[in-house]
Amino acid sequence: MKPNATLNNLKNLKTPGWRPRTAPYSLCSPKESKQRKGAPSTPPAFGGSPPLRRRFEGGQKLASLEQLPSSFSKRPLRSSVVEGEGGANTLNSKSRGFEIRLCIIALALCNLGLIKGVPATNLIFAPEAVASGEWWRLLTWPFVHVSPYHLLLDGIAFLLLYSGLNDPRSVGRIFQLLASAAGSLLLPLWLAPEIYTIGLCGLSGVAHGLFAVTALELATDNKKDTFLKKAGILLLIGVLLKCTVEMAAGQVFLASLHLGTIGTPIVATHAGGALGGIAAFSLLWLRRQSAA
Repeated sequence: MKPNATLNNLKNLKTPGWRPRTAPYSLCSPKESKQRKGAPSTPPAFGGSPPLRRRFEGGQKLASLEQLPSSFSKRPLRSSVVEGEGGANTLNSKSRGFEIRLCIIALALCNLGLIKGVPATNLIFAPEAVASGEWWRLLTWPFVHVSPYHLLLDGIAFLLLYSGLNDPRSVGRIFQLLASAAGSLLLPLWLAPEIYTIGLCGLSGVAHGLFAVTALELATDNKKDTFLKKAGILLLIGVLLKCTVEMAAGQVFLASLHLGTIGTPIVATHAGGALGGIAAFSLLWLRRQSAA
């Protein structure tokens, strides 16, 4: 019998030692057949289910595919599920990496003037300039910094906090980022009149918002781990207390310990960023709870 015989022809197969390559099961080898000749055959089992096939020796007919249990072909494969989960994790990792690279590029482009020691004043937030039509300042002001030390301090804090957010969706992470930036701009416009004369730039307010989000994630996403939950609550209290002290004192916390110039800090931007991050996280958390 040729190996390309159809399954209908296999029903009348008399050769006990031949092994079809296209069948989902195999017959015993010729050597095994000679050793088992005359011995009663025992049907193999598969996971406790009925035998998938019967082993026929001594010229008996081969079982056909139609005799296989239907559960065999419909049984799900765990490997497929694992591959699907891994693909989703890989996609999320690539998306997060792309967002971080965009932020690094924005930081580099907005601070090219620092190579010569000149900050990009045409990109900071200035209310009069925005009102006259320079709308791009609404997008660029957080990435502009006044010195390399200022850029290093705010940039590292921002990138570390953003890359550590637990939200697996890009829209969720970007929403929390934009809310922190909006809060760090709106509160100074309301409470800090000096913004109308010196403008506003820097990622410190956004970093405070992302810090508050991180603290809330620790407090809410670790219900079984009481240590992390308590740590998140303490961190949230700490950042809110820091913002309150700065607002009351009118200067940034531990300002004398800075190793370089950071311009003229507007402390209301820290409190505004923290409030914006808390508001964004709360909205996303309430949405998840209602969906569940």
